[in-house]
Amino acid sequence: MLDAKRNFYSSRLYFLPFRLNTQNKIQLFALQSETEITNMTKTAAAMISFVQKEDLTLLNFPNEEVLSNLEATAQRRLALERAVVLGNTFKGKTKIVFEDVTGIKQIETNIWGLTDKRVILIQGIVIPINRIHEVKV
Repeated sequence: MLDAKRNFYSSRLYFLPFRLNTQNKIQLFALQSETEITNMTKTAAAMISFVQKEDLTLLNFPNEEVLSNLEATAQRRLALERAVVLGNTFKGKTKIVFEDVTGIKQIETNIWGLTDKRVILIQGIVIPINRIHEVKV
């Protein structure tokens, strides 16, 4: 009985959320080793492509919302407002993870302005707010 308890407590499961592009759903995988976590993290990072500001004008954005609940959209709005202050006051850059028709992308830039529906970057380039997954200030 003691060995069974020891094995139960020594086995660890790690959970790592992973977003699937094809179904727009988040699945939770149970991983049992740190190697599996490292491999899964590399796979998830490989799915996000980095974009330059100049290439944003070539992207096509659908009208659908990428976040599923109202709390997440409110948190995104607050993070965007902080990023505007950071960009205008301290010239600090913000990482934005967003999605267009081809997949998830990331950009690091200054946010100059914010409207009800769009984020305004340098040279009047815009990203629709409803396509933004995450804002890292």
